[in-house]
Amino acid sequence: MILDDQLYRIIRLNDLIRRKGTGSTEDVAKKLGISIRTCQRLIKTLKNMGAPIEFSKGRNSFCYYKENGRFVICEWIENNQEVKLDEI
Repeated sequence: MILDDQLYRIIRLNDLIRRKGTGSTEDVAKKLGISIRTCQRLIKTLKNMGAPIEFSKGRNSFCYYKENGRFVICEWIENNQEVKLDEI
């Protein structure tokens, strides 16, 4: 997988979570055109980056649950200058 594809998927997943429009893991996978397992890895990657993600059964969506309810990828990249490919 090309880094651009991985980064695009992470950014797209972040956008879906911010909008509280992910649906289930299966729904996210379909929206991103990836397998369920790849989707689970992307969610885990965001969590490893410090994203406060949880699944809301009431909204049927993944959500950010701390502070202002968001996660800013650009700020994460600036604070973590060295990004390893296996972490994305």
